Amino acid sequence: MKMTDRSETGAANLNRPTAETPAGADTLLAEMQALFCLMPGALLAHEGPLPSDDEVEAMFDNMPV
Repeated sequence: MKMTDRSETGAANLNRPTAETPAGADTLLAEMQALFCLMPGALLAHEGPLPSDDEVEAMFDNMPV
């Protein structure tokens, strides 16, 4: 599935079973979501709902240093 259609991505995320998260992962993800608004152009690129947890994590993984 391409990540261009957010409606399909959101539906896929809602229907996907979630695995147990390791200890500390919730805190790290919460920090990444809070910092998301500081990423250049992040909020301008999203006209619809906020990105999924996987999309936020991918943005941090691909962020240039």
